[in-house]
Amino acid sequence: VQYDEFLLLLDPDLEFVNPLQDKIPQSIMIKIIIECKLNPWYFFREIMRFSIPGGTDRYGLHLGNLAATWAMLNDISLLIMLPRQHGKTMSILAVYLYFMLFGTTNSNILFFNKEFVDSKLNVERVKTLYKILPSYLKKAANKKDKNNLTSFGFGDSSNFIRAVSPPTSSEKAAKKGRGETSNLMYLDEFSFISFIRDLYTSAAPAFSRASENAKKTGMPYSKVISTTPSYLDSPSGEFCYQVIKGSYKFDIK
Repeated sequence: VQYDEFLLLLDPDLEFVNPLQDKIPQSIMIKIIIECKLNPWYFFREIMRFSIPGGTDRYGLHLGNLAATWAMLNDISLLIMLPRQHGKTMSILAVYLYFMLFGTTNSNILFFNKEFVDSKLNVERVKTLYKILPSYLKKAANKKDKNNLTSFGFGDSSNFIRAVSPPTSSEKAAKKGRGETSNLMYLDEFSFISFIRDLYTSAAPAFSRASENAKKTGMPYSKVISTTPSYLDSPSGEFCYQVIKGSYKFDIK
C-alpha cells in the first residue's frame, strides 16, 4: 500500500518554490495553477492556510480529515463525527473552496446547519479562506459574482455556495428537501438539525438526479455530513445514529 499520495508533486520545477512568496515569475504562477488543478493535495499542503489569532496556520492532516478529504475528492458521500476543535469543518470547507476554484463549474453548493446563523458562518469561513490565498489564485471580478451574508461564488464559473435556513416543521423540512437541488450538499452538525429525517430523505431524489448529471459531465458530487456527538434520546441524534449504522466504515488501507 502506498502512503505518499499526500506528498505528490507532479511538476519537479516547483520542488523548491514557495507558492506564498511575494514575487513569483508569471511562468511559475502558471505552473502552480496547473499543479493545483491536477493535484489537490499540493493545494492543501503548500497553499491552503487557516486564519488563527495573530496570523495563519497550515492545513493539519490527521486520520479524520484525511478520510473526509479523500472521500470528497472521490465523489463518496460521508459522515464524519469528531469532537470540537479537531478541524473537521474547516477541512471540509477547504475542499469546497478547492472545488469552486479548480474542480467544478455550474455548481450550487448548499450549506445546512442546526441554526441559520451557523450556515451563514460557514459561508463566511469560506470567504476568509479565499481572502488568505495568493492574489494570483483569485478570480477576476465578474458582475455575476456573489458575496453577501448568505452566498458566495464566482460568476465566471457559475459556482456558488448558499446558506440554507433549517426547517421549523416536518412539513417544511420535506418541502425544503424536495426544493433544494444540488450535487454538493454539506450538512454540518447533522445530529442537531431539527426535522433532519424529513429533510434528508426528501432531498434524496433531487440529489440523485443532480449527481447523475454531475457524473456525466465529470463534476464532483457528494453529500457531506459532519457533526459532534449528540444524544440518542433526541430525534435528530437517533436518526444520525441510524445513518452511521447503515454506512460503510473508512479504512486507511
